[in-house]
Formats: sequence, structure tokens, C-alpha cells
Amino acid sequence: VPLRIIGLKFTKPDLYATAMSMEPNLEVLKQRELWKYLDTHVIQPVLGLQIEGVTLDTVERCVGIILTNCFEVMAKGCLLFGMFFEPALMNHHCVGNTRLMLDSSNLMTVIASQPIKKSKPVKFNYGRALDTTWTRQVNLLENKYFTCQCERCLDPTEL
Repeated sequence: VPLRIIGLKFTKPDLYATAMSMEPNLEVLKQRELWKYLDTHVIQPVLGLQIEGVTLDTVERCVGIILTNCFEVMAKGCLLFGMFFEPALMNHHCVGNTRLMLDSSNLMTVIASQPIKKSKPVKFNYGRALDTTWTRQVNLLENKYFTCQCERCLDPTEL
């Protein structure tokens, strides 16, 4: 998958710049056991291709961006991971005000699930709404690298 982003550098430079501007969370990722695996099985093989202008920093950043910003989507009955730049910019909130739709051409649309007033944040629940607070917190920390501080997570009566 990093090769798809790297390929944009040569085919669609504007899209490449957009992708590379996304958050990679490398400081957190490099401290995890998973990083050793990624270095051996993803980063080093990509570097071994000796693509002109592609450095260790570039490949590491691509891997971090993918891990941080990808969405799980169902397409034609298959669970896939996809990069959707604009939806990836949405803030997280455990009680989001949007939902996502993926059409047959794999175009993702963000739809308001409730009225959103002008200048109010567009929020999306990165996890599963029915999970307990503990489960949501663990999943967000493990997969999105932050601890949620929304009203729902801070509510002592919430399970």
C-alpha cells in the first residue's frame, strides 16, 4: 500500500502532496512492537526497490499515514481498507453527527446524521457506537493513537 502513495508522487503530484500532509503518528508507532514487523516486511522491501527520490523518511511516513488515516469499508461484500482524504480530516466524537456511505464506484460520501449548525464541528465516531467506554478507549488508543475526552467518555454513568 505505501507503493500506491509513492506512485502518486510520479503520476498525481497534487494528490501525493495531500496524502503526505496527513498525520503519520510516527512518534507513537515507532515505539510499538508492530513497528519492527512493519520495518522488516514493508519498509525495507520498499526501500529495496531503490525508487529514485524515495527515502526511508518517505516510506515510514507513508506507513504511518496509512495506519492513522485509513477507513475500513465494505465493498462488494469484502472488507477493505481505503484512504479517503477529506473524510479522514473529520474530528472524532463518540456521538458523531455524520455517517459514511460508499457507493458502487468506491466514492465515499459523508452525510449528516443530524443537523449541523454553521461553524459547528463535523464529527465522526472512529469506533463502534455500541461499544463500552472501556472498549472504545482501548480501540482508539491502539488504532488511532489518542485517548478520547468527549462528553460520552467522561460521563461516569456511561458503561
